[in-house]
Amino acid sequence: MEPITFIIANDLSMIPVVQAGAASYLREAGAEDGVVHQTELVIEEMITNILKYEYFDGQSETLSLTLSLSENFLEWRIRFRGIPFDIENLKQWKNRTADTNSIIESDGRGLGLRLLHHYSDDVTYRNLGWEGQEVIIRRKIPVVEITPLAVRKMETTADTREIHIRRMRPEDAPAISKLAYFAYRYTYIREYAYDPEQVRLANEDGRMKSYVIVANKSGEILGHMALFPDDLFGYVPELAAGFVHPHFRGGGSFNELVELMIRDADAEGFAGICGMAVTSHFYSQKAALRSGMKESALFVSHVRSLTMPDIKEEPSARESFLYLVRMIDPSPRQPWHAPTRHSEMIAKIARNLGMTATFAKPSSDAPLPDRGEMDCRADNQLCGHLVVRRWGRDTLQGLRRVVKDWCLDRLETIYLYLPLTEPATAVYCDNLEEEGFFFSGIMPGQKGADSLVLQFLNNQRYDYSSLHAATPFGKALIDYVWRCDLTACDAPAPSDES
Repeated sequence: MEPITFIIANDLSMIPVVQAGAASYLREAGAEDGVVHQTELVIEEMITNILKYEYFDGQSETLSLTLSLSENFLEWRIRFRGIPFDIENLKQWKNRTADTNSIIESDGRGLGLRLLHHYSDDVTYRNLGWEGQEVIIRRKIPVVEITPLAVRKMETTADTREIHIRRMRPEDAPAISKLAYFAYRYTYIREYAYDPEQVRLANEDGRMKSYVIVANKSGEILGHMALFPDDLFGYVPELAAGFVHPHFRGGGSFNELVELMIRDADAEGFAGICGMAVTSHFYSQKAALRSGMKESALFVSHVRSLTMPDIKEEPSARESFLYLVRMIDPSPRQPWHAPTRHSEMIAKIARNLGMTATFAKPSSDAPLPDRGEMDCRADNQLCGHLVVRRWGRDTLQGLRRVVKDWCLDRLETIYLYLPLTEPATAVYCDNLEEEGFFFSGIMPGQKGADSLVLQFLNNQRYDYSSLHAATPFGKALIDYVWRCDLTACDAPAPSDES
């Protein structure tokens, strides 16, 4: 049961509001009626005591009260900014040692605190300095196990062994948004996935192409996946938004779904499909690997922390992604102008992807036009993307100007995409690495128009020990990127998979 928090004014009229919300929370969690009633009494006594004794007359403040239920322990946690506690004096009520005269002299405060202790197993008072005061009350309670309604319905009506896969219909949109919430709560990077109307519009205007897994008997939507256009190059769409209710993970139906999507991508003439898999656990990597994708790059500090119930409980500071590709058209590439120091690793990535790559001889004689061509865009994850379409004599200066501006704008990470088919990429890569960029990998494109990817961390010292790979090659790629990042603080974690 997720915690619930009330933020109220320090006014007695707010007590019934909190009591009603707490009662609903406990009943939903399966608490008995007696526990609900006792909790309402505790809330009344606790807030009344704080409002009466911990503020000056007329002082206007707010209080926060958080209720949580875990392993049959109910916890109330209240924070406020009032008069500092005399904790030694409060201990007499905690230890229940005060006599009747003391209760009378306390103007009734002692009676309320005795009642509070009577209905709890532990009460803790804390002075928090500038943050004010905190009271923590814990009580062990019996609860009746209650399964949320959405889960109960799916358990009783859905049969994952009898499913079919099809393109999304407009009426499927609400179910897709629910699955996004089940899978990620409210941390999935494409915010519009939580709005059914936006899901419909995105499928109509081409921002996404959704497919769904449907239970034959009930017609319920059990899973979802979509193809997203390649915004940078338009060659390799991303396979993403893989949502499935946690109760139905591991059914294997996503493999069939992915194969259908790959056939559609092939029919539309795409060079391949790609996927971004988190590195804090193996699940999304394994799903991508089962679909035939292979590791091609590591995007460090790519998005804000993600929450994935039942998979990843403790969020990291920022999530890194492995970029994986399945080539539909692995035809021979145009000769690559790769920087010498990275050519061996780049060749390994090409072999991993099943591509036939050749390397041009290093040369600094190729003339450059006066003006190059470059695209710049920032995303909602505090990342910037710099795409060099064509090198020119002004390109390095232009890159430096954009990077400086983005650093001042507090972007966290900057990714730079350089055309491997141009000699200038090999020539100027060293200059860029001297200025803080480091190796990420390669991104295949249409008919050999492939890119070398570099990355820049803005005032970050990234902890690579939190990154995990599902294959030896993924582990080797993470290790290589770590060695290229001269500001890194910790080595990659040992691979947990072989």
